[in-house]
Parts: sequence; structure tokens; C-alpha cells
Amino acid sequence: MGVGEGPATVRYAPRQEFSRVLSTRVHEELARPRPFPARMITSLHFVVLPVWLAASWVFLVAVASGPVSVAIGVVSAGLALAGGLMAIAHDQLHRHGTRQTRWFRILLAHLVPAGLCDVWWVDKHNGSHHRATGVHGHDTDLDYGQLLRLSESQQWRAWHRYQRIYAPLLYPFAHLAMVLAQWRYLLTGRLSNGKPATGKSSARWFGVCLAVLPPLVWIGVAAAFRPVVPVLLATGGVVLVSGLTLAAVFQIEHQVDSVIAPHFDEEGRVVVDWSTSQLLATANVATHRQLTTFYLGALNHHIEHHLFPGVAVADLPRLSVIVRQTAAEFDLPRVEYRSFTAAWADHLRFLGRMGQPPATVAQRQSSRSTDASAALAAS
Repeated sequence: MGVGEGPATVRYAPRQEFSRVLSTRVHEELARPRPFPARMITSLHFVVLPVWLAASWVFLVAVASGPVSVAIGVVSAGLALAGGLMAIAHDQLHRHGTRQTRWFRILLAHLVPAGLCDVWWVDKHNGSHHRATGVHGHDTDLDYGQLLRLSESQQWRAWHRYQRIYAPLLYPFAHLAMVLAQWRYLLTGRLSNGKPATGKSSARWFGVCLAVLPPLVWIGVAAAFRPVVPVLLATGGVVLVSGLTLAAVFQIEHQVDSVIAPHFDEEGRVVVDWSTSQLLATANVATHRQLTTFYLGALNHHIEHHLFPGVAVADLPRLSVIVRQTAAEFDLPRVEYRSFTAAWADHLRFLGRMGQPPATVAQRQSSRSTDASAALAAS
């Protein structure tokens, strides 16, 4: 089978020594008391990001009076909204499954009025993206219809030759696309990759209603003080800024030329185990920048997040050293970019490579897969 093209059910190789050693070391580290700075990070997220978003919205409603001030307010609110989604909602919904804290975590996630349903997100992100990262037909993060080609197994279209040019123009609509995707999920009971939704229909309806209520309240309050049309235009601008931010972050952590997509053997099984596959298919970005780490909810430590998705964002930076050392011991590649500029350039190279006709992509990918398989066999 091809690279990134999985069977109906994704199966991985048996757990390997790298995964066992890494898991032991990480659990030993997490058993130690959390350092004070890490304890403070989560608390600051719940203060800084909601206050930033609320202050930006108040500025738009009560202060902004001209194009420049409105643009400043829109950009500020959009950045705050995206930051809240990454640092608060994303983190809480990854750990919402504990019976005693489930509803509390769901309510915390909705401190960010993003209009996104927790039930849909858990199915799409926790269930689909994390279980089969980079596998076409399973990872919904690869689903852009026919607009983009992000996997060798996706059908090539002539316009994909230009996707490195037009793809960034689509990224601002990422947040809106997620809102629309959850309604499709609600009405059809299926994700974009055709997988059936989990849970009862009533839970999905309740989840969507709970997600839609906060932004409607914010918009309604603003419309009481400002004309409806400007309020809707400003809301649209906020959503576009949020979408661009989210897409820019998540695309450069998987859809880059340096990572290795899952490779399948003749039996349709991924040639490495799940943990090794996550390591190879994910990239870190600018992990030395503490302010960036805070704003992104440590999602720039994306390798660590994918290896241990249930771990709180505050703990990811201290796991980074362990993952780096363990990967080096087993001679496994680990992709980390020093800057977003470098990661973005590699993302554009990836879009260009995936935009080439299949024969060209297959030749280049075959060489990359051969090198990767040799390295994994040696380890």
C-alpha cells in the first residue's frame, strides 16, 4: 500500500522498545510535583485569554469609531479567540473524559465563545486526527474536499499545481469551515471522512446548542449598542483572523516537507507502532519562545502533545527534553523548526510537492520512504 493511504481500519505494528522506554520515562517525570511556573500557566490561561477577548470586544463595541481602530479591535479579538481555542478549549476537551470532571471541563472549554461543539470536536480531533495522524480517509485534518491535496493517496487535480499559491488564501476560512462541518456532523451523523458519530443524537444537538449560545449572546449584546450590519461584519473579521491563526499553526505542525507520513506494509498495517508514527508525522515549532508557548497552549510542542495527548499543556515543555533524548537514542528523526518562518517555508514546499502529478510525487515519496524505512530498521 502507499504512504498515508490506510485500510478501512488503521492498524499499527506491535509496540516497540522506543515507545516502552519513552512511556516509562515520561510517567516517571509526571509523577514528580509540577514546577511552580507550570502550575501558574494554566491559571494564567483562564485569566489572560478570556480577559483579552472580552476587552477586545468591549473596545470594538464601545470605543472603535474608524477603520483603523476597528481593524485593530478585530485583529486583537481574533488572536484572543484563536489563543483561547488552543490554550483553553483544546486542552480541556482532550481531558474531558474523566466522569467527575467531564461537564466541568466542557463548561471551561466554552469560556471561549467559538461556536464549536465539544461532541464534534472530540470525535473529529481526539478520535480521528490523533488516532490516525496523516492517514487519508481517517485523519479529518486532510479533508479539504478537492481544493487541496495533502496526501499522496488523494486524487490529483490540475489546479493542485497552484495550491501553494492559493492555499494560504483559504486558511482564513478555517474557523468558519469548522463551524459548518459540525452542522453537517449534526445533521448527517457522520464526520467529513464518512465515519459515524459516536454518542446519541440528543447529545450532539445539546452540544451544538451549548456551543452556539455564547457567541449569539456576545453578538446580541453588541447589536444592542451598534448597528447590526457593522456588528456582523466585525464578527466575520474576528472569525477570519481566528481561522488564519489556527490554520497557520496546525498546518505547519503536520503538513510540512520534513515529516514522514505513515507507511503501510502489504498487509495494510502501519510499519511502525502508534507512538513512532506520531513522532515521525509531527513537527515542533519555536519551542524556545516562552511567550509563543504560552499563547499556543504549548501546541508548538506538538510532538509531545501527539505522543501524550491527555497530558495537560502546562506539562508538555518539560517532556520535550525526554522525547528529544529518547528519539536520539533510538536514531529516530524528530522534526523541530527554530522559527515559524522556517516551518512556513517547508509547508509551502510540501504543498508544491503534493501539487505535482502523482508520478512525480510517487518517485520522490518512494525515495523518502526507503530512507525512512532503512533508518527505522537500523533503530
